[in-house]
Amino acid sequence: MWNVQAQHVISLGRTPSGLEFTELVDAILRANCFSLGIPESEIHTNHRVNKQDGGVDTQIDAGSAEDKTGYLTSKSIWQYKAVEGASLTEAKLRKEVRDGWYAQELLAKDYVYRFCICDDGAAYKNKKQFETWILDEINKKHKNITCAKVLTASTIATLANKYLGLVAAFFPEFRLPVQTLESWGASITRQVRPVIWITSASWRKRSRIAVAAGTSPISLPQSSSGRLLVIMVLRSS
Repeated sequence: MWNVQAQHVISLGRTPSGLEFTELVDAILRANCFSLGIPESEIHTNHRVNKQDGGVDTQIDAGSAEDKTGYLTSKSIWQYKAVEGASLTEAKLRKEVRDGWYAQELLAKDYVYRFCICDDGAAYKNKKQFETWILDEINKKHKNITCAKVLTASTIATLANKYLGLVAAFFPEFRLPVQTLESWGASITRQVRPVIWITSASWRKRSRIAVAAGTSPISLPQSSSGRLLVIMVLRSS
């Protein structure tokens, strides 16, 4: 059973570029949006390139009342930091919000703010304080925004665990011996000899002959490789 935890997210995402962390969170968001029926066209995940220094890594232009995580109920902007929580001071967090020119544009359009940290120690301990500082800075210009949420590595791990395919893609240590239906079919036909189909009427006929002869009505031989002969008996109409 897979069980991604905070340390797995940190080990994956704590890199100088933070690219792996960005890709992981984006994949989680896409999976959640898909499950909620939020169209792919509403998700924009390339802002670190297209909107450099804009304070937004990912933008989602729709939310859903069906969302149970509490993070996708409204249209939202997402900012990622692959850093230790202890390095995030009040001044840095406020600057992150204040200087993000594109974030400011979207906050003015009632987008809610999500801040993801690739850490769980100090970040988890100070999560509420971080949210208070961020919201206070937002409200200096945008009084209509009523909440900001911080996600730490443990939260991201919990969200990732909902999707086996996603876990297998990002965390090789949790890859299970899972097969698609097509690959299983190819595998099983290499192990089992072809099926012999007979009707129940022909089975009764062979049984009567065998009883009279004192033999088994049909044998179940194994090949040299030990493969069993599989027999299916069909009821005759």
